[in-house]
Amino acid sequence: MSKILAGTGRGVYCLEEGAGRQTLQSRGVRDLFENGGRLFAGTGAGVHRSDDGGETWQGPSLAEFEVWQVRGHGDVLYATTQPAALFRSEDNGASWNELPALAKASESAGWCIPLEPPMPGRARALVVDTRDANHLWVGVEVGGVMESHDGGETWDLVLPGENPDL
Repeated sequence: MSKILAGTGRGVYCLEEGAGRQTLQSRGVRDLFENGGRLFAGTGAGVHRSDDGGETWQGPSLAEFEVWQVRGHGDVLYATTQPAALFRSEDNGASWNELPALAKASESAGWCIPLEPPMPGRARALVVDTRDANHLWVGVEVGGVMESHDGGETWDLVLPGENPDL
């Protein structure tokens, strides 16, 4: 039996054997990520998690943030948000702690979306090296690509950004 999960602006939908049903009602599902049999949904209202293939959901955690991506390996997960920040979980998503170095990087002063009034920049893209979970890249909208070799404790700008569609 095939099952497809789709994240949408209104939540998560499950398509199975020609029928569809909503399994999570949440605004702006931006990301679905599977880790060790657990699913994570990054949404406009935090991170939701499912232990049963997306049939039921718990959470949200990080409810005060728009979560753009969740990535990781084993028990260590990372989540990117708007405003641009990085959070880490060391217990497969049960709890989260901010890694303040990204938001405090010297480049962060210019991270904003050029609207009137300006909006805080978004950490929209997250890559975790599959060979080294401490090697991270975060793409910040209008900020460029930041790289960390120590699990998010320090950051270097590796690709400057002026394109709001990063």
